[in-house]
Order: sequence, then structure tokens, then C-alpha cells
Amino acid sequence: MQASESLSDQVTLRSLAAVLERLCATNVDMRSSAPTMFDAVSVPAMSVHCYLVRMRRYTKFDFTCFLVAFSYLEQLCKLDPAFCPTMHNVHRLVVTSLLVASKAADDVFHANLFMAQCGGISVLEINKLELELCRKLKWVVMPDNAQLLRLRAALNDSRSSYWACWHNSPGAAVRDEPTASKWDEAATEATAVRMPRTKSLQESLGRILFGVSPGEIADKPQAKPGQSSPTAYSPTASPRSVFRRIFSSEGLSQQAS
Repeated sequence: MQASESLSDQVTLRSLAAVLERLCATNVDMRSSAPTMFDAVSVPAMSVHCYLVRMRRYTKFDFTCFLVAFSYLEQLCKLDPAFCPTMHNVHRLVVTSLLVASKAADDVFHANLFMAQCGGISVLEINKLELELCRKLKWVVMPDNAQLLRLRAALNDSRSSYWACWHNSPGAAVRDEPTASKWDEAATEATAVRMPRTKSLQESLGRILFGVSPGEIADKPQAKPGQSSPTAYSPTASPRSVFRRIFSSEGLSQQAS
């Protein structure tokens, strides 16, 4: 019975993370126009799903705390669009909401120092965020069962009206709700924009050894049949084959000549 409940909790946790990731991908960063205390200077390296899994693993909170924390986020979104989840505020919103939810709805809760270490922020910062959240909620931190039931039902329906208030860009909910695949595409596109392209070892070797990258070589005209190419390097060659060709007896003789 416990194993099945744990599996169900993991599935629900993944659904919560997927929803937050989609919202972060479609919402507008409002730090310049309406900054809040929850905004981070840069996007944290840890994904939303890994962050939720980390909080679940180390805190051992009852899973109801995660639903209560989401109910806090819903109220913040209704209060001010600047609190809608983005990649710059979602981590601080999650850890602060879980901290308050554990104190309000669970018999077990951790000290703010422990929660700050789990969330990757300072204890002074989490103290300020906790106070800010309670003030925004007007110290009403016990949601009713109807709120939690609506959240449960909306997790599997991206077109539910429940998520309308979670968007801070005009028409975002209408534009992205028809199919869940559009939400996934938006999340993938946002991730691609956030993460810089990493240069491969092959490209770096190409620039060091030949002064050009594989992409530039691909753009150059290829040699005609029967003619030798001015550069023996090819974009599909592996680094091992490049070194073998250069330091082989044939390559050394060509360099000597």
C-alpha cells in the first residue's frame, strides 16, 4: 500500500513540475517593470522537477504540503501578475510556500536554516520571504478542501480554467491552452534560449588544428572527384581519427615536405 502511494505521489510531483515548467515558459519576466522579493538575479541551474524532488527527498513532508503550497501560489497569482511563476522566481516561491505550508498543515516541519540549505538560499533571505508570503496571504494559510480538489483535477487538464490566473501575459492562456503539445514546445524553446550552445570537442579541435570549425568546413565547396581536398579534416571525423592522421608517419611526412 505504501509503495503504491509513493508511486502516486511521484507521478503527482512530476505533474506539478510539468505545470510549473510550462507556465515559466509562457509567462513574461516582469522584473524590470514590477520586481518582487522572490525574483532571482539569474536563472538557477537546477530544473523545477529536480528542485521539487530534492525538497521532497530531504524534508519528508506529507505530500499534502505540496498541494497547500500550490494553493498559496494560486492566491499570489490572483493578487498580482508579478508573482506568476517564471524561471527567475519559481524556485524561491516553491521553497517559501513549502516552508509555510509545512508549518500550517503538517505535524512535522523543519527549522528555517534547514529549509534554506535545502533551497539553496541564505537563512536571512528565507526569513524575509516567509514574512513576505504571509503578509501577501494576510496570514490566512489554511486552504479549504475545495481548493485542493480543484488543483488535483486541473493537474491533468492544461485547458482547465484553473490555470487562467497563473498567466501574466495577455492572451497567453488562450493561446497555449488548445493543446498540451504547444506548452511542451514553448518549454523546450525557452530552455533552448536559456541554455547557451556548448561547443563540442570536435569543433574546438577543428579551430585549434585547422583554424576553422566543422560548420565552416561544411559550408565550403567540396573538392571535385579526382582532386585532393586542401584540408584533410572532415566535419564527421572524430578527434581520435584527427590525431591519428596528424601524428601518423604519412601525416608527419606531409608536414615535413
